[in-house]
Parts: sequence; structure tokens; C-alpha cells
Amino acid sequence: MAFLTSSSPINAPYRNPDDFNDIEFYTPEPHSDLRDLCDLLKADGHQNVQARDAIHPGTFTISVEFKRVCDITFVPRDLYSAIPVKKYFQGLKAVEPWFAMIDQLRILCDPFTSHWKLDRMLPRILAMQRVFPLEFNLQPMRKGKDSEVVDLECLKTVLELVKETCVVIGDYGVASYRSDHKGGRHLDLVSTRFNDDCALFAHVFPNKKALKRCPVMDMLGRSIRYQDLPFRPKLVVTLYDYNGRAVPYSGSMCSATGLNAPSTTYLLAQLLAQ
Repeated sequence: MAFLTSSSPINAPYRNPDDFNDIEFYTPEPHSDLRDLCDLLKADGHQNVQARDAIHPGTFTISVEFKRVCDITFVPRDLYSAIPVKKYFQGLKAVEPWFAMIDQLRILCDPFTSHWKLDRMLPRILAMQRVFPLEFNLQPMRKGKDSEVVDLECLKTVLELVKETCVVIGDYGVASYRSDHKGGRHLDLVSTRFNDDCALFAHVFPNKKALKRCPVMDMLGRSIRYQDLPFRPKLVVTLYDYNGRAVPYSGSMCSATGLNAPSTTYLLAQLLAQ
């Protein structure tokens, strides 16, 4: 957001000069970066330089004279190397605007853990969208292997059992809002009772191998994927743990699955993250 202010003063979300200190970094080596930055600030003559844990796990704060200067967030190296970046003024690099939007949308989706940020984040989100509007392809979805319509009637029983615990995202989440998109071969579900629902799918598909994955970020938790389920065409079902975060849904049902449809904000955040 500091880049946004400098490159487009008219749309600047910052009105108070103190807000310019609100700078955030991603790093795979937070402890060494904390030490180096604190040493540089101290060598530059600043007093009362402090580094400490921030509110959210994996995030650290540096303050000077008891005023926050920046936040540093740990990101695993393999994910860090894949973060899309762009050079802005003075040769400095910043994440692509759509990547920054993921974190902003997450704040809107989970006010229980960040409600105190809303009063200053909403103007920034609006400013970001004015200067860097997200581009959407509103053309009808093209047909192809990944967009083939799967007859989910064979999953009707198990979907009925998880309709109180799961929200559909991904292709079928999009299908909840677009009449020209019927889903596809990938059924992605966010579960608020991950262990119970995994046990249910394991019971229904006892002979199918499942691929377990650990999270690389805290947006979603663990996941388990069932591939090549015996339907025509082949279906891939992925269950995600909600990771203790709010999972807002629209109140309407996805017609293809009978499950709760996600809110548009939550769906957009997940699509950008994928």
C-alpha cells in the first residue's frame, strides 16, 4: 500500500503521516532479517529499537521509539520463491496487486480474528481496486476435459451427510453463481469437521488411495484428495480443513451438489489463492 500511495497520491489510502510506517514483508528467514534490520536501525542512530512477536503466528513486528515500523511474516521458501512480484519505483519489489488482495479478502472473510483492522483496511481495499482493478473473464466457460459435467448422483448419499459441515469452493463454487458453468471434474470442499468427514469418505471409498497434504499458509488447513473415483468422467474430490477460521457462505445452495455455496468474497479469496 505504500507503493500505491507513492505512485498514485490521489488514490492514496493513507491520510495520517504515521500510517506510512505500515510496511509488511514476506521472508523465508524472519529471525535473521529481524536481527539485520534492527542492527541497521540502531547503527543509523535510532533509539529503543525492538523486535517482537506480532498478534498472528509467524508474524513479527519491529518498532522504533515504541512506534511500529514494519511487520515481517514468515513464508516457507518454496512458496516464497513462487510469490508473484513486480518492480515499482526506485527498483523496489512488491507483490502483484491480486496477490495482496488475497490477504485483504481474508480479513473481510474472517472478522473474528481481525475486526479491529476493518476501519483502516476498507479504504485501502477500495483504493487498491480503483488503481489495480481485478480483471475477470466473463465469457462462457469453454468445454473440455476439466469442464466435463460429472453426474454427482452417485455421491448423493455422502454429500447429504456432509451438507451441514462443508461449503463447496472451486469450480462448483463458481457454478453456484454462473448458470453457464456446470462444475467439472474437481469437487473442492471446505470442512468444519475435517477428521469426521475424512473418516466418512474413507468408509465410502475404502479401496481408494488418498493424497494428504499439509498447509503451506494458514488460509486453509490440512487437505486430503481422492483421485480417480470410479465415475464417468473421473472425479477428484478434495477436502480442506477450515483451519479454525470463519467459512462464510451465501445462504443459498449449489444446485449441482446440494451443499452450501460460499460467499462471493470467500470464493474469490480461494480462487486467487489457488
